[in-house]
Amino acid sequence: MIVALQAPCNLYRETDPEILHLTEYLLKQIGNIIIVHLPSETMCCGGGAFIPVTNKDISNKIMKHNILELKNSDATRILTMCPECYTQWSQGIRVFLKHEKEPLDISILLAKLIC
Repeated sequence: MIVALQAPCNLYRETDPEILHLTEYLLKQIGNIIIVHLPSETMCCGGGAFIPVTNKDISNKIMKHNILELKNSDATRILTMCPECYTQWSQGIRVFLKHEKEPLDISILLAKLIC
């Protein structure tokens, strides 16, 4: 599986930027996962801070930019650790990529691997 990572704003910026490296380390331990780095992996997905509710135009502009990066990458999935990012990516992929790629939450991935 080839994945791109999305670092959630609150988790990445407000707690510890090392979370992205730790997540990548964890995924490498699992094996069978190739990580692709997108230029915007540490940027906002457009889904946090109620942006989709308060300013849909800005939210869509951010998502279109991120979707284009994902589309032009080898990643088949975008992996995140945040429910807001997951929702935003799900909607963006559905609207702009017609389900060509898929979002994946890291907790779901880990649960599937141990079950």
